[in-house]
Amino acid sequence: MPPFEINDTELDALAGAGADLFHLYCLGFRSHMEPLTGVVRTTFEQVTERVGRPGIKYLAHDKSTLHRMLEALVELGLLCRLEGDSSLTYICALADTTVTPREQEA
Repeated sequence: MPPFEINDTELDALAGAGADLFHLYCLGFRSHMEPLTGVVRTTFEQVTERVGRPGIKYLAHDKSTLHRMLEALVELGLLCRLEGDSSLTYICALADTTVTPREQEA
């Protein structure tokens, strides 16, 4: 996974949102974000699975839970879905990039 930095605005939006949303945003979206544009094309189901090991229980969210988590990230302003794109393509709206989300949608 390439290194990435979370800015203060993203951290403020995630504050109090819970570990699952933080995990989904960081590992499912930010770690796959194109740094110049903020665009993310990912199948985030894979990164929300927690492998079981001694003392840690296996966890995998169902599709309805993942959908609610995704909507929460949109409501927090962290993600914007690219209009007209039928795939799971989003922009990390609060992340630092060289292209603003509005320029990307145009």
